[in-house]
Amino acid sequence: MVYLGNNSIAIGNTAATKEGSESIAIGSNTVAKQQSVALGNNAKVGSKGIAIGYTANVVAEYGIAQGHGASSTKTDAIAVGRAAISSGGGSVSLGENSKATVNHDVAVGPLAVATGSDSVAIGYNSKATAYRAVAHCQ
Repeated sequence: MVYLGNNSIAIGNTAATKEGSESIAIGSNTVAKQQSVALGNNAKVGSKGIAIGYTANVVAEYGIAQGHGASSTKTDAIAVGRAAISSGGGSVSLGENSKATVNHDVAVGPLAVATGSDSVAIGYNSKATAYRAVAHCQ
């Protein structure tokens, strides 16, 4: 069954936009809330966000998650890459299994991790763990 909100598109088994208007949900068990886009089986997105990929998940407003299992959980957070996680407000995580976990963190590269507020980790397996730290691969 497909559930539709106003001015919305839902395609796929149990695709839903019922809680939102002006949204698009494409894929089996996909949910898109108000003014958002969810593409891919089991993709879920909150208001005014974009989730693309199998199990991609956006929880807060204005978030973006792209990639298999990518997750954006705070406002303005961006996660791009398989299993990338951006869980700080305004944080950015780019790369497979990269993580930006605190507000304004940036993690770029496979396995890059930024866990200190306002920190930046760039490159494969780099880790920035202190407040305003900058780390790069060795």
